[in-house]
Amino acid sequence: MSYNKIIKELSSIYDEKSMDTFVTIYFDGKDNKFLQRREKAIMAVLEGEERENFVKTMGDIKEFLREKIAENIAIFASHRHDYFKIINIPTKVKNALIVDSSPYIRPLAELTDSWGSSTLILLNSNHAKIFSVSYGEMEEKKRLSAYIMNKHKKGGCSQARFQRLRKESIHAFFVKVTEELQKFADENIIIAGPGQAKYEFKKILPKNLQEKIIGVVDVDIGDEHDLLEESLHIMIEKEDEKKKRDATSFKKRDFKRWFGNPWHRCHSTGSKKWTGGGVVCRKRL
Repeated sequence: MSYNKIIKELSSIYDEKSMDTFVTIYFDGKDNKFLQRREKAIMAVLEGEERENFVKTMGDIKEFLREKIAENIAIFASHRHDYFKIINIPTKVKNALIVDSSPYIRPLAELTDSWGSSTLILLNSNHAKIFSVSYGEMEEKKRLSAYIMNKHKKGGCSQARFQRLRKESIHAFFVKVTEELQKFADENIIIAGPGQAKYEFKKILPKNLQEKIIGVVDVDIGDEHDLLEESLHIMIEKEDEKKKRDATSFKKRDFKRWFGNPWHRCHSTGSKKWTGGGVVCRKRL
């Protein structure tokens, strides 16, 4: 099930009596003491049926965590509503334990928003699939294939001519794939596949597509699940880098604004005053 569908399902669930009966956990799989502290704090404030449900729900969750080593997961559970869902998250999560009348989906929704959208191209020398990825969901857009000779037959053309013809056939196939990629390419492109074919394909791409490449992934031609996970990792890293660049750019602009020129004009009087780089003149009351 796609993350979009999961979020839609979770957002439709709630306690009809508005009781705090849903337990949500975001867990990195390492800080068990965090869960113990949060469990103790929540136990101190819950009473009656809510407390009883919390104890039983946490019992189900602890049993799952004892049986399976899980890192970076989200758990949505309620013993009262016979509900238990585990979601693997392809990036580091911030630990949280929340009890409410409905599943707490905000961190998951924010995460899927940060993934944005990308175009994935999965290929080898004679097969290619083009996917569109948006909000953690992968959709196949185009599938292409070509007949490429793999073995040199005895009694045929020379080995050198065979290799040249094979290389030309692969190049022609890559050109065809490129033409299709132009139709679907988003602002981010990830190239994937086994062996060297993906690197050879990357070399022939026109500049406008080259500039959109954010990653190259080594996966089997049939392993679409691994491709999605690896692609989400790349998209998250790209988003994190963008946030860091934006923050650095903002700091530089802010520094230049307040410290670049020590002379500032006072808007209330119109006069210039020496601020020493950063102290703004006060308006008289």
